[in-house]
Amino acid sequence: MAANGHCFVEWKEQFVSKERGNRVVHYFLKDISGNSVLAVVGTERSVRHMLYVVSEEFLSVYGTENSVHAGYRWRSRREVVNWLTSRLSKQLRHGNQSKSPKNDATIGVSARQTGMPDYKGCLARNLKGHASDIVWSGVAWTCGKQLKHYSAFCRSGTRIMVQSFVFVMAEEENRYLAVSGRYV
Repeated sequence: MAANGHCFVEWKEQFVSKERGNRVVHYFLKDISGNSVLAVVGTERSVRHMLYVVSEEFLSVYGTENSVHAGYRWRSRREVVNWLTSRLSKQLRHGNQSKSPKNDATIGVSARQTGMPDYKGCLARNLKGHASDIVWSGVAWTCGKQLKHYSAFCRSGTRIMVQSFVFVMAEEENRYLAVSGRYV
């Protein structure tokens, strides 16, 4: 979770080299103030075999309060992803109200109304660097299909929340009701 009083809010994967036989990937943890620190470095040892190690930079800053030590290794990307996710702040993963903006329209949307876990809170960023006019709001939760779900979104000044119903017109004037599933 938070090491040394720092609150990590997201992690990112960056491919440094995609050259076959010399692949390198870096994993960064970003704290609440927007500062990123290199946490894990993955290097290709042989075809289809990557080795992941905790970075010296991460150990020098957060090493004393972490579950990893110098030379700690992972053999699969899944293990790295699980570890990185475990470093994220539990308050942000579980919708801490004290950190959420006061003007967020998702406040007051509860699990009873939506049928989703009670995740409310801060604005989510557009993911994976895609430029979009859609702004997702609320804290994301991941379903069994590994899709990120949000409680609301805003597009062109119109905010649509989970409890809002949207009529969608189809061919031959058939009407369909769109609800809930907002994922990226």
